[in-house]
Amino acid sequence: MKSLRNRILFPVIGFIILGMALSAVLSTRTTSHIVQNIITDQLETLTRNLSAQISAWIQDLRGDLKTQCRQEIFTKILSQETPRAEELEKANKLMQEFMKTYDIYDSITLIDRTGKVVAHPNPEVIGLDLSTRSYFKLGMQGQNNISNVIKSKVTGRPIFTIAEPMKLHGEVIGVLTSCIELSKFTEQFIVPIKIGSDGYAFMTDKTGMICSHPDTDVILQTNISAFDWGKQLMSRKNGIETYTFEGIEKIVSFRTEPTTGWFVAAGADTEDIFSVIDSLIMRNGIIGIIVVLVLAVMVILIVRPITNILGKGVAFAQDIKNGDLSGRLHFSRRDELGLLAEALDTMADSLQQRAALAEAIADGDLTRDVVLTSEHDVLGRALRNMTDRLNDILRQIDSASEQIDSGSGQVADSAQALSQGATQQAAAIEEIGASLGELSGRTHENAENAQTANSLANTARRAAHGGSEQMQQMVAAMQEISESGQNISKIIKTIDEIAFQTNLLALNAAVEAARAGQHGKGFAVVAEEVRNLAARSADAARETAELIEGSVKKGENGTDIANRTAAALEEIVVGIGKTADLVGEIAASSKEQSDGLAQVNDGINQIDAVTQSNTAGAEESAAAAEELSSQSAYMRQLLSQFRLRGHAAKPPAPGYAQQPSISAPKAAQTLKAETAGQNSSIPQIALDDADFGKY
Repeated sequence: MKSLRNRILFPVIGFIILGMALSAVLSTRTTSHIVQNIITDQLETLTRNLSAQISAWIQDLRGDLKTQCRQEIFTKILSQETPRAEELEKANKLMQEFMKTYDIYDSITLIDRTGKVVAHPNPEVIGLDLSTRSYFKLGMQGQNNISNVIKSKVTGRPIFTIAEPMKLHGEVIGVLTSCIELSKFTEQFIVPIKIGSDGYAFMTDKTGMICSHPDTDVILQTNISAFDWGKQLMSRKNGIETYTFEGIEKIVSFRTEPTTGWFVAAGADTEDIFSVIDSLIMRNGIIGIIVVLVLAVMVILIVRPITNILGKGVAFAQDIKNGDLSGRLHFSRRDELGLLAEALDTMADSLQQRAALAEAIADGDLTRDVVLTSEHDVLGRALRNMTDRLNDILRQIDSASEQIDSGSGQVADSAQALSQGATQQAAAIEEIGASLGELSGRTHENAENAQTANSLANTARRAAHGGSEQMQQMVAAMQEISESGQNISKIIKTIDEIAFQTNLLALNAAVEAARAGQHGKGFAVVAEEVRNLAARSADAARETAELIEGSVKKGENGTDIANRTAAALEEIVVGIGKTADLVGEIAASSKEQSDGLAQVNDGINQIDAVTQSNTAGAEESAAAAEELSSQSAYMRQLLSQFRLRGHAAKPPAPGYAQQPSISAPKAAQTLKAETAGQNSSIPQIALDDADFGKY
């Protein structure tokens, strides 16, 4: 019992200690995390506000400088090649008054476009060449800019320059600059910041050179980029970082001011600002130890009597586990432990009854009834359901075995008849396959002949089409000949008219020669010859015209005949084309019919393979039916060993003292394997009723 008590007490006390430790650790870590978040938030807020103050301060300085850029005297001086002395004097006085008003300005300078100083509170600076300064170059490009922080040669304090371009009608004519002392900003914004007992804020320029710091000795003397932690801060631009400097761990919040690119930081020693966490851890530890000791004493006083009783209950449960149901607890307590002991005793009684029932079932007695101890008696209900179910199942098995015995013989007879029918069907299918093979060959031959006829028809169509085109060309040539004959006829008529006019002229010449008497004889002879030539020309022209008219009529007849011939050839071409199309359709149909018959032939072969497989399956079914009958008899022999409610099992069937062999289906399996091997080379095609309908 002592070890059991220790097993309970030690884990409980251990869990209490662990819980208190975890609670203290979590509380401390949570508090530490909250304190750290508060401190880091304060540091971030501080640097954010400081950066905003710098931005606002720079904007104010730029606003002041832009106001000065609008001074008319400055624009007037820069727009003149040689400003007048009184104008320069006025500008210098204006700058001096501005510097007296705002003591943060170290100087204000007006620079012309060549880089020469034309106005300055200090007359010695006028004429100085500042063309090489970066702020002047950027200003001449129209950009307002801020220079890096440098040490003033006059005061030795840190200063920086703000440059604004001076413009006239949109053109940069010079640059106005102002030098600002940074020490005023340091005294007003940096020095008052205190973080813890030793924390402070500082600021660097773009390069990391410290330009504002509570310790004036490090201003423009120390560059944080020379330290590893400084490089890390500048590479991150914004955030919070913890680092070690001179052996002391520090935490710093840093931010880059967007206008100037300066680096603002605020930090302190972590030991200083987190010292409150150490005292909190100490207090939580002391409180946790006190609470653990008090709880441990209370747990020991409460658990000891309970563990004694539980030890006895565990021993009793151990006996039940080992199968000993003879012992009982018989506790007289009226609390939960007494109820537990009473429940264990009742459980032992119930288990003893269930064991007796299970032993009877094992002997084959299924006539016993199970009495439930309560409506929640899961084991009793399960045993009752088991006996009821076993009675029902064994009755059904007995009835089914008789039906299987009688049905297996019928199955064997049917399987034998099915095997014979399948064999006859296979023979018939083989004959159909042979007929389809011959039909497929002839159909394939018809398809090839139709394809040849289609090729010849296409050749004839092309030849007829060529003849039609040549006839059309001949008709066109006949029409051109007819037109040429008509044109020649017109020319002959013109020659005839010329001959007629020549004859008239010859007659007139003869009349005139007769009038001339002796002097006109020679002319009369010439006129007579001309008249004779004209008459001969007229006769020749008339004969030629008659011949040409005859040729034209014959050409028209030939054209008419050629047109009728061309029309006939066109009808022949159309007829041949239709014939070729019909022959092509016949060839395509023959090809489809040949392919379809080939698929049908493949389908018949597949059906033959399936039929042979069915034959083997029928023989296997017959063998399986015989084996089933043997197994049914053996099962009835086993059922005779049970006694059921209201039913006596039948005596075992004679001749089945031993379990029958299960080798009966081997012959059928061998036949099926041989059939599958024979049909493995038959091509398998996918052919359904819709495919058969196409053929």
